Amino acid sequence: MGFAGEIKDVSQSKYATAALYAFLGGLVISDMLPTPADAVFFNYSKKLRDDFYNKKITPSQYWRREAIGYYGFNVAWWLLVAGVIIATKGTAQTKLKVASAIIGGGAVIAIIHKNIRKDEKQQELEGQQKLELLKQHPEIVEILSRPEFKDISQMLKSKPKLNK
Repeated sequence: MGFAGEIKDVSQSKYATAALYAFLGGLVISDMLPTPADAVFFNYSKKLRDDFYNKKITPSQYWRREAIGYYGFNVAWWLLVAGVIIATKGTAQTKLKVASAIIGGGAVIAIIHKNIRKDEKQQELEGQQKLELLKQHPEIVEILSRPEFKDISQMLKSKPKLNK
């Protein structure tokens, strides 16, 4: 029996209401779980934003591509998950285990990516704050260039001189 036949059988069984509730619960959970598609979308969105600000694309192109990415990447992910589950041979329990592994692994990948992006933004902010401090107090550049401040002097070497 194929996928469509199984859906038809469930919808006509005494478990039809429970299946509907499980389906609705799955939709809610799928919106709450981060996926690898989210990571792909965030990278794609950042590139689009950069292209927009650099005037490589128009506002219309930006919003059209943003919408396609927002809706398209997650749909592609869930279609992939559904395809793997449908293609998996075995009982409902086997399919549930496979689904749980794929979805759980995907969530972990997406969470790690989200944390990396968050840390990158934090490092960028800290670098900007350090440069601002050095611009406001150029007298500390020479002090911080001494050997005992080796870690800080490495940072200063990669930045333009801030002396008066």
